[in-house]
Amino acid sequence: MPIHDDATKIRPYGDFCVWGIIAAFAFGWWKAGLINEGGALELATVIALVLTFGLFILRLPSLAMGPEWHLPALTLLFVLRELDFDKRFMEVGVLKLRLYSGDAPLVLKFIGAMVIAIVLICLYRVVRHNGRAFLVALRAREGWAITIALGFVSGVVAKSVDGLGRKLAPFGVELSEAQGLFTIFVEEFLELGFATALLISLFLWIRGYA
Repeated sequence: MPIHDDATKIRPYGDFCVWGIIAAFAFGWWKAGLINEGGALELATVIALVLTFGLFILRLPSLAMGPEWHLPALTLLFVLRELDFDKRFMEVGVLKLRLYSGDAPLVLKFIGAMVIAIVLICLYRVVRHNGRAFLVALRAREGWAITIALGFVSGVVAKSVDGLGRKLAPFGVELSEAQGLFTIFVEEFLELGFATALLISLFLWIRGYA
């Protein structure tokens, strides 16, 4: 990414983000507990992603609404995914193959295909526009690149843990209730780690190139 003059002082926004995530965690715990839907970890994850999106728009407007539009767009898609928008308004989620191979209405298949197309376009632009700079920064051990790498690993592991009991069932492995709850905790915690890593990496990039 090029250096832009709109990457201005962000300390006040940083303080706001910290307290925003803490407040979301506390409210979620009070409302639904630690790992339940809408609970502390899930709500804190959503807020961290929303704050990342806001940081893009407010502090890097010429990038967010210009050549790097795919980065805030992808962050917003993460928010919608965390809120289960991919399956909230239809019986089968837009990321499920059953939606396209089954007898779902054509309009739902079209909507799902459009969503997937947007995701693929964003991912393609990330690889093409940002991939090389990321690898160079990672080899140089720049903080923002290392943080993104750690966040990516966290996200991949979280996805692999998601529905672990269901994935192990065909092999005759049955998780106890306590083990099931622990896997949910690990998944939600790693998803929060992913979201927080995105936010921290953006702060580090702005601080390094402002």
